[in-house]
Amino acid sequence: FNTGHVITAYLGFIRGCLTIDEAIAVPKIRSVVTSAMKESCQWLSHKYNWNVEQMNEYIQNCIERFSSQEIPDILENICTNPIQKLHPDECLVRPITECLRLGCPADHLIIGLAAALHYNVPEDPQSVELMEMIKKDGLQTTIQNLTGIRESPLLEKIIYEYKKI
Repeated sequence: FNTGHVITAYLGFIRGCLTIDEAIAVPKIRSVVTSAMKESCQWLSHKYNWNVEQMNEYIQNCIERFSSQEIPDILENICTNPIQKLHPDECLVRPITECLRLGCPADHLIIGLAAALHYNVPEDPQSVELMEMIKKDGLQTTIQNLTGIRESPLLEKIIYEYKKI
């Protein structure tokens, strides 16, 4: 849930959306989030022995929750503290490293991580710190320092997706 929720929020924020339901209504965002959740569920299914039907049901339930207008989920509230979310054990990095460890694709998860690196809100101290780190140390060093990711092909892919956004 957290991975898809956060990826929806960062992609929606970049797109100018204000709420999670508004963001998930954008077809491109919905597609990336659904694919990222399927990627994440590959390692979760391996870890918890879920079957494909359980995974698809879980993803569909999450997308339905994101689409609900009953409780407006403000994107800035979800996106806040991006440095924390980029920690190796958190919802943006761990699914990527676990998928790759198992030999599973993580392309859409990588798009989500790259989107988080764009979060720039002057009222969010971690956002300001993140932007200062990128400016001072460069994107690659910032990614390495925050995520613990050192593998060159993965770093290159994150940087590529960051620049595409």
